[in-house]
Amino acid sequence: MAASTSPTVPWGHIAPLDGLRALAVVGVLVFHAGHLQGGFLGVDLFFVLSGFLITSLLLRDTDGGGISLTTFWTRRARRLLPAVLVMIAVASVWVAIWGSPAEIDGVRRSGPWALLYGSNWFEISESGGYWASFQQPGMFDHLWSLAIEEQFYVLWPLVVVIVWRFARRPHAVLSGVAVAGAIASVAVMALLYGGGDPTRVYMGTDTRASSILLGAALATAPAVRLGRRMVDARPERVDALLLLALAALALAWFTIDGASSQVLYRGGLVAHSALCAVIVALLAAGSHGRAAGLLAAPSLRWIGRHSYGLYLWHWPVYVVLSPDRMGVDGWTLTLVRIAVSVACAVLSLRFVENPVRFAVPAPFGPRRIPRLVQAVAAVAAVLLVIPAPTTEIAAFDPASIGTTTTSPLDQPSTTIAVASIAAPATTLAPVHTAAGSASPARLANQPVSATASTMAPNNASNSAASTSLTTTTTTVAALPSTTIVVPQPDAGRVLWLGDSIAYDLAPGLLAALDSAGVDAVSEAFPGVRLVGGDDIDSVVGRLSSAIDRIRPDTVILQLSIWDADDSSAEQREALDAFHFLIRENGIRVFYVSSPPTALDDSGTETLAAIAREIADVDSTMTWFVDASSLWGTEPTLDADGDGTPERKRDRVHVCPAGAASFAHWLTDQLDQRLDGVEPASPIAWASGDWANDERYDMPVGACAPVD
Repeated sequence: MAASTSPTVPWGHIAPLDGLRALAVVGVLVFHAGHLQGGFLGVDLFFVLSGFLITSLLLRDTDGGGISLTTFWTRRARRLLPAVLVMIAVASVWVAIWGSPAEIDGVRRSGPWALLYGSNWFEISESGGYWASFQQPGMFDHLWSLAIEEQFYVLWPLVVVIVWRFARRPHAVLSGVAVAGAIASVAVMALLYGGGDPTRVYMGTDTRASSILLGAALATAPAVRLGRRMVDARPERVDALLLLALAALALAWFTIDGASSQVLYRGGLVAHSALCAVIVALLAAGSHGRAAGLLAAPSLRWIGRHSYGLYLWHWPVYVVLSPDRMGVDGWTLTLVRIAVSVACAVLSLRFVENPVRFAVPAPFGPRRIPRLVQAVAAVAAVLLVIPAPTTEIAAFDPASIGTTTTSPLDQPSTTIAVASIAAPATTLAPVHTAAGSASPARLANQPVSATASTMAPNNASNSAASTSLTTTTTTVAALPSTTIVVPQPDAGRVLWLGDSIAYDLAPGLLAALDSAGVDAVSEAFPGVRLVGGDDIDSVVGRLSSAIDRIRPDTVILQLSIWDADDSSAEQREALDAFHFLIRENGIRVFYVSSPPTALDDSGTETLAAIAREIADVDSTMTWFVDASSLWGTEPTLDADGDGTPERKRDRVHVCPAGAASFAHWLTDQLDQRLDGVEPASPIAWASGDWANDERYDMPVGACAPVD
């Protein structure tokens, strides 16, 4: 093994780094409580710190006589494994006794992956979407980041050993390997990210290795010497640079939204990691200015020492102390959750981590390995004996569907009523010229006569002021009075589009339309949105593909809550692109407002206003229908109190009863505007097998009867 050439490598304890750990864990805790939209970047800071500290430990071993992989790995196991085993066991027992069906199902599926430090790949395989915060949170969702670090702890020491065995200048080579690996990781992220759900690139070991490898590069002699030269030569400037870097870090954490910022996955994450690396490098190089003093404050160092326990326990605590269980929300709930998390972290450090780490000599030596095996086996047994949840999808009475009163705004006129008066001439209002409609010229040559007539607007929710039409006049001879019935366009083949809410609505809607004699197809899919995304995750992409395959005559788009956070300019541009594709292919379109949700979906009001405006301008081919007359203004679990939920437990998605009510309502809306729709009684279609579709039990128990 090559001799060490790194007397400058930092081996001692660096107090300000404890403060950085504190910032990282506080950012994550506040983010998970819903108050700091960029706080998730604290994980990135953890990654950089881990890469630096672990590589420093490995390099210390090289100067101490060589790296013993067994010694290194057992040290890591002694430090990390006991606390995580206790957390998994305690959380699993709590769920088995008091957990909801969804929580039980989540622990049964994710627990083995958590035990084997593979949670990140489990989350990726689930394709649930890290940012889909409306989904049922799992007890071990947060362990994805610890899994990535543990995988690094297994692989990186092998790289260090190989470099030290064969390289003449091991520090320079290791630094180059780390930087090259970081660049490769960024390239993989850029190649894999297509603009849609970022779960794969956000949680992948390969795509997140860049942050850890940048930290690893900082521990090598070239980086340490460079940092110390900067600190020794310009300590004041270094201090100013650190303060500026910390301010930039705070700005990023307060402003960046991981759910919608595509730039984050096209270089933004590595830029943030580089910023963290600068801070770590200068602190490790010995900066003693104001920034280092702030980070070395006793309160921050205390939090930093408990950061591992805080991170381990905070998420299960948050899941248990949910708003529904606690009956409170906001900062009150956040403070309670953080207080309980701190208590758990203190107990973990005092009674689990420190005793195993310091008091027990060589706990995983050859004679003690059976104890480790027994501990892991005991936790695995806990996971195995948790019984599978027994749930049911609440049944509803089809006869109760459609018994609520429909708003008058949902009753547009579809005929032109003509009064009978004697007059030498008359005016005829223009009528739709879409396929199947009569034009003013054709009607002028018909043997009919009318006095001044009015046509009701075809958009259900438009006010009288916004839907008044500027009419042209055609003079025809006065003939006996009659009534002109304006032909409506035929529905033809209908395509249903939308996001995960529309996906839940689809089975009921297709059943209702089929009973109404309408050929309908659904392309609704979770995560589909108008703004951003590639062809897989964008409505425009799905529509373009469906036009070639399905040849729809009518498209119904339910506006997406995924677009709520986008600016009005972005929403307008995306909706214009969608509408252009519709008109280019001669297709009719219905825009349907989304139901209220438990999320901050206020931005959907702007999107609905844009859709309404488009419908006003293009009234011969476009309709906007406001579903608030059906859903109301609040996301209610069981609106009629009969024990059968219309909405899922997350108060975002929809259960069969809600899907049936919506299908009945929307079919009626189509019948008022299109020919070829013959609505059937819900008794004829609402009790079909569609109501038992597995999507209504995702997550498990989401549509179970309400107690």
